[in-house]
Amino acid sequence: MNIHKIIKLIEKERVITTSELAQKLKISWNTAEKYLLELTLEKKIFRLKKEGVNLWILKASKTPPQHFLSSSKILKFVHAQNVVSTSELASFLKVSWNTAEKYLLELTLEDKVIRIKKAGVNLWIIK
Repeated sequence: MNIHKIIKLIEKERVITTSELAQKLKISWNTAEKYLLELTLEKKIFRLKKEGVNLWILKASKTPPQHFLSSSKILKFVHAQNVVSTSELASFLKVSWNTAEKYLLELTLEDKVIRIKKAGVNLWIIK
């Protein structure tokens, strides 16, 4: 497998799950996980374990988010609500829970929001 192809995909997505990588590359979940673990050992990406899902993030990513939503729209919503759950943002944006979570994790990496875990729910506030 071309490692550069995986790196480019993570650069584009900013945060990716093992399942998403497997689906995009048309490989098994186990093979995708193996490649991602190898990249982690090479210190090119890091893993964030969350609620039974591995999220993979490029170290020192310089690529801006490729999603169509501006981060300002998300930040305005979080600010207006004071505290927002991932589910609330997903409903507001009309996207899946995973997509909303990705956007919020990107903003966390950019040091714009803070995640607070309470009773099995992710709550997000402006930093």
